Amino acid sequence: MFVIAGVIICFLDAYVMCAGLNDASCAAIRVFLSLGPAFMYSGLLTKTLRIVIIFQSTNVLKKHVREIYIVRFLQ
Repeated sequence: MFVIAGVIICFLDAYVMCAGLNDASCAAIRVFLSLGPAFMYSGLLTKTLRIVIIFQSTNVLKKHVREIYIVRFLQ
């Protein structure tokens, strides 16, 4: 949800830049340019952290994977 909100904020920033420049639009540009990417990266970081926690869980059955299987998979 945060990623979509960040994308929408970045698109809104483009419309604000195309509008006439005044004090309010310059302030909005600064806010949108910082909040848009912050929302997108926070959503991606949260999803990545959740995946890391899932894979580091001790309840998950762990399997020993040798390096040779990884090399064969990459070829």
